[in-house]
Amino acid sequence: MPIDRHQLALIIPAMLLCSLGCPGHANATGARDMGIREACEALVEYGKAGEMTFYQKAGKDIIDPDRIKECADITVPNVMQITKIALPIAGVDFYYYKNESDSPPPDSANDKAKYVDVRLAVLLYRLSKMLNDQYGVTRIGHNGFGTPDFSKLRDYDAHLSGRALDLARLEGRIPNDKPDGSTSYRISLARHWSKADNKEQALVGEKVVEGRRVYRLSDSGSSVIDRIAASIFKDIYILATKECSDSSDQPKQNRIIQAPRLPGDLNERGKGRGYILHPDYGDDDHAKDHWNHFHLQIATLKPEKLPPS
Repeated sequence: MPIDRHQLALIIPAMLLCSLGCPGHANATGARDMGIREACEALVEYGKAGEMTFYQKAGKDIIDPDRIKECADITVPNVMQITKIALPIAGVDFYYYKNESDSPPPDSANDKAKYVDVRLAVLLYRLSKMLNDQYGVTRIGHNGFGTPDFSKLRDYDAHLSGRALDLARLEGRIPNDKPDGSTSYRISLARHWSKADNKEQALVGEKVVEGRRVYRLSDSGSSVIDRIAASIFKDIYILATKECSDSSDQPKQNRIIQAPRLPGDLNERGKGRGYILHPDYGDDDHAKDHWNHFHLQIATLKPEKLPPS
């Protein structure tokens, strides 16, 4: 659905606000640097605020947040590293799809619950909260995170261990002056970032400056939806530099970012730096493999022998 100039004027303040420092928890520990107990304590607060819901160990009943005591009731196994979260989170639903040609499924196919690492649960909340508050996002399409089946948790796989998210599509509503007060939109990394039909076309639109692959999108893009997409993807990346494994996959070992940076601006063309993967990543193979999604992870891709307590 086309978006007119007046609608853009209404959403621009939110776009600028988010770019200047979302999601409003600048002094909080990034999810990547949290110990398990600190992450649990944060989840308790999100639950009490009514923006996240957790299941009991048996996974049968959703518990009252007031009954949560230091995560004892919401985590499995007893190391308290894994929790079963109910979806949506902070007003955002999630759905899985496999092929880029797949149409968005009906709402009835949205994810209902996932087993995830408690640190990823913190990231999911902060990501969802920012996107919903600033861009009206109500639904995220992904290529995998966590599992609805506890028996399928696998520590050797960052996604099946609940420590990584592949974010690919977003749906939402922005305000307008029409009777219903808003306009719906859908954006995807494939269509609005790579603008490609497959991974082999992913680098056709790349932008290289002084030997570095830089963020190819612009807030002054050719259409309103392209400008919105450029801003949303940029702000997801900025949040990820504070919350996710970036220059290191070890807690408290990541570079400190003094000012927001764009995707790709530290990536020498042909080389990759860091763990936040996307279509403008420096290394060609990784850029092609992530032509249609962000890879956002907490901690290491390898089995984590001793997560921080």
